[in-house]
Amino acid sequence: MGTFKPELSSHVYHVERDSIRRSIAFVFENIMLPDSNRNEPASHGFVQFSVSPVPQTPLGTIIRNRASIYFDFNSPVLTNTVLHTVDTGFIRPKPEPPVYKPDARIYFTPNPAGQSSWVSLEVFDTEKTHRLQLYDVHGREVRSVIMPQSPFLLEKQELPAGVYQAAIRIDGKRIAVGQVVFSQ
Repeated sequence: MGTFKPELSSHVYHVERDSIRRSIAFVFENIMLPDSNRNEPASHGFVQFSVSPVPQTPLGTIIRNRASIYFDFNSPVLTNTVLHTVDTGFIRPKPEPPVYKPDARIYFTPNPAGQSSWVSLEVFDTEKTHRLQLYDVHGREVRSVIMPQSPFLLEKQELPAGVYQAAIRIDGKRIAVGQVVFSQ
C-alpha cells in the first residue's frame, strides 16, 4: 500500500485507502456521467495508478486484480480480473513531471464539443511557445499542436468521439491540464 501512486484520471477524484481490507477507492463526487444509451462517448471514465510488489516477491508470481464500480447505491459492476506476472523485463516509463503551475486550468468552450472547441488558458504568455497535447483514455498522445493564442480554436478533425485529457506545455513543462469531450 505504501507504493501506491494515483496517476491520470478522466475526472477529478479523491482516494480512500482501507489498510484493513487492503483496498483503494477512487471516489468521483458528482461525476454526472450520462447514460451510455444517451451519450456513449461521454459515459466513460478511467483511473490510472501504479503500485510495486514487495521486494521479496519471487519472479513468476502472478498478481490478480479487479475492480468493483459503484454507481450511486446500485450493486457493484465487477470488472474482468487482470493478471500480471512479476518479471524483470519491464521498461519503466519516465515519470511525468508535476504541473508547473498547479492552479492553471485549460477551459474548453463548448464542452462537450461537436467538431470544434475554443481552448482558453487563464494566463497566456505571448513570449512563449505553448504546446497543446491531447491524450485518449489510455493515456496515449493523440494530438499535439502549437497554440498561438488564447483562445484558440481546436478542431476535432479525425479524432473519434470520446473523452480526452489535455495538457499545455511550455519548454517541456506542463503548465496546465484539463479535459474535453468530443461528441459524434
